[in-house]
Amino acid sequence: MSKLNQIVYVSKAAENFDEDQVLELLNTARASNQETGITGMLLFDGKVFLQVIEGQTARVDDLFTHIKRDSRHHDVVTLLHRPIATREFPPWSMGYSHFSEESLKSLTGANDFFGEALILSEVDPSRAKRILAAFAEGFWR
Repeated sequence: MSKLNQIVYVSKAAENFDEDQVLELLNTARASNQETGITGMLLFDGKVFLQVIEGQTARVDDLFTHIKRDSRHHDVVTLLHRPIATREFPPWSMGYSHFSEESLKSLTGANDFFGEALILSEVDPSRAKRILAAFAEGFWR
């Protein structure tokens, strides 16, 4: 059995993404992830990405190296990089939700996670984990 690894990161969009651009990004990621055995999810509020990628350690590390070089975003900050016993997002080659500030207001402990003054290097990983858990439990579906 291969060792599994999970990376959670945040980054800022380099430009405004319209719905078509986000769908194109997702379709490409889903196809590639399906082929390489990567699972995870992506949250995007129009300005900031919060993403989880998980899978075999070497594949996750290779993908993250590629992600960090992608010019569509900047200020990539790793929140978690850890070995995992089981996947947290096994059914999704890339789950996705676009959310708004209003949708976060009802999520305790995460309501200002993506605020205007967000400094990515100061993001609290425990707050990110609350958002991810809410996504996994169907909060935005």
